[in-house]
Amino acid sequence: MLKSKLKTILIIALLIIFVIAPFVRADEEDIMPISEEEETVVDENPTEEIDENMKNSDVYISGDNVTIDYTVVGNAFIVANNVTISAPIGGDAFIVAKNINIDANGYVYSNLFACSDTLIINGIVYDVYAACNNITIAENGYVYRDLHSVSSNIDIFGTVGRNAFIGCDKISLSAGNATSGYNTENLGDLNGVVYGNLEYSSSDEITVPEGSVNGEVKFNKMTIDNKSNITDIILSIIASIVFTVVIWLILNWLTPNYIEKAKELLTTKIGFVILFGLLGLILLPIISLILLFTPVTSGLSFLLLGIYMILIALSSSIFVITLSEFVADKLNLSNKWLKLAIVAAGALVVYLLKLIPYVSIVVSLVCIVLGLGVLVKGFLPNKKQEA
Repeated sequence: MLKSKLKTILIIALLIIFVIAPFVRADEEDIMPISEEEETVVDENPTEEIDENMKNSDVYISGDNVTIDYTVVGNAFIVANNVTISAPIGGDAFIVAKNINIDANGYVYSNLFACSDTLIINGIVYDVYAACNNITIAENGYVYRDLHSVSSNIDIFGTVGRNAFIGCDKISLSAGNATSGYNTENLGDLNGVVYGNLEYSSSDEITVPEGSVNGEVKFNKMTIDNKSNITDIILSIIASIVFTVVIWLILNWLTPNYIEKAKELLTTKIGFVILFGLLGLILLPIISLILLFTPVTSGLSFLLLGIYMILIALSSSIFVITLSEFVADKLNLSNKWLKLAIVAAGALVVYLLKLIPYVSIVVSLVCIVLGLGVLVKGFLPNKKQEA
């Protein structure tokens, strides 16, 4: 029995190492295309397509080079090597890619969540949440509301309609001092504009061109620790995606029916899931404290508290996996790699949402309660089966 358990633990550990290993060497190698195949577009309601130039639903896309040159009346979920947005997207855009380009005809009517090496915005985006290496708000770029970004370099030659919250190594608001590698040959002395406040953390304070910031400018000197914090955020994003993917792989290996069962619980018994999630969140620590002050059960208290911490750590990933299974089932997807892409994209979206002030509290609570509820209710025995 002990040998069997040790064997299982060893296999799981090796699985985690094999999944994490490619990310450890990512900075030493060129980023390879995600797929050699042509881009794959999964339409939520393909029969409701209005015409060739419009998708009247959410779209899920993976491929090497992806171009959105048709109107999307919904959200766009994209995992690719190179992504170009050349048409309106009516909802949110969730994009993981090497290069992302929102060109002059591109328009994201809601939020853009981006994780990439290069992000160029030369069109219009409502709000931006980006973790990238190089970011450029180009000459025609317009962030309608707020810009939230973490990057190595960022250039703002276009417009930010409200506030900019930036963490970076280098920043420029003048085309004459570009830092991101964007071609500024024909831009002359063009300066970007932030109509609200500019708050940035960087290695060095810059001279803000006159008239470029209408509100207040707040500079935070980036020390070595600050730089480590930004690096930690990027690494945390990768770790969050890898952790969720590993949990998905383990569940598919050990209990392949559990994910389907969890999806059914979330869709058909949401009330019970919320109830068990709240009870688990509140009662387990209370019971642990009660047991702690009872001499006979103090050891059990620490065991229960340890289980509680593990369940909390797993809850967010379980919620993402369950929700991804629901999306895959709704779209009649059977391809495991596409399911895996949806899981990875879901983990990224949840992490980015947790970076937003106030919203993070709500998102974290929802993930913990629903994830914990699915975990607890999902592993309870079914009364009908017992009978």
